Amino acid sequence: MKKHKKVIFLDIDGVLNTGGSNHIHGHGTAMDKKCVEVLRKIVEEFNAVIVISSAWRIGPGILRIKKGLSWVGWDNPPIIGKTPNLNLLKERRGKEIQHWLSHNPTESYIIIEDEPCDLLKEQFPFLVQPSSTDGLQEKHLQQIRNMWK
Repeated sequence: MKKHKKVIFLDIDGVLNTGGSNHIHGHGTAMDKKCVEVLRKIVEEFNAVIVISSAWRIGPGILRIKKGLSWVGWDNPPIIGKTPNLNLLKERRGKEIQHWLSHNPTESYIIIEDEPCDLLKEQFPFLVQPSSTDGLQEKHLQQIRNMWK
């Protein structure tokens, strides 16, 4: 099984889909173009891959996300999968990320999540937490550089 060097666990709402006014609508989704550009810079600088941990992963979500990213100018983002839906009540997202990691060898990861209340305690050092109103910003790129230096 291939070992992933750098993995980004990505939430969508509050990270790429924000309360800001820079939204591009397409294919049933809305993405803030500036936030998407920051994510693209992170992916390209670190040769990272994306695993969707957002509720958007359920149903036709991955296709919807790819179409939304394409709509703002990012064709073929390196989305390699999604976390499982374990239907848990406590620490749900954290346990879903933990499950994915236990089945996919990974050197290093970060979690980009605006509301980390359901992460595991040991995952907080890997957290990048944008504000849900502003989403992913350039300052988060510097934070990730510090984490992945």
